[in-house]
Amino acid sequence: MEIETIVDESSFETALRMARDTGTRTKLRSLSAPLQGAMLGWVDEAWDRVEAVLRKAYRASRDALGGLRQEALAAVDSVLAKAGQKASEVEAALREKIEAYLRNFVDGALKRVPAAIDVGGSSLSLAKVQLTHKLVMTGSLKTSLDGALMLTTGGELTVQGEYVRPDWKQA
Repeated sequence: MEIETIVDESSFETALRMARDTGTRTKLRSLSAPLQGAMLGWVDEAWDRVEAVLRKAYRASRDALGGLRQEALAAVDSVLAKAGQKASEVEAALREKIEAYLRNFVDGALKRVPAAIDVGGSSLSLAKVQLTHKLVMTGSLKTSLDGALMLTTGGELTVQGEYVRPDWKQA
């Protein structure tokens, strides 16, 4: 049986908040020191623009993906141009924020899988879950943005769960 579950808006908002907080209170993995001064400003400006596009993407269909992608890339490119020699550090910080967004959005989606279901008057508990992860090996900010936009505009996760009656003993 296949059950379709829509991710709720609170999962989306939590993912955005966690991404926004990444690097502002703690040192980013990709940088040797915490963000400060102008660089923090550039990262915040770029993330604000990416977040605005992600918000549009959340409400849009896959048909809008191309335009949203161009909007996000143009916004990021304009901030990176301002950053000059620090552009690679701003890019690294943005990739970490996008990674945090994706990780938290997926985590929120997985929390929507029910721990128990009722079938024919019997309660079945989730006993086993199978997921397949796709790892993208790249340092490309554009690829990271694409992944975030594709997931946000109707991306899907396939979770295979096995439900059993808690009192059922396997022979």
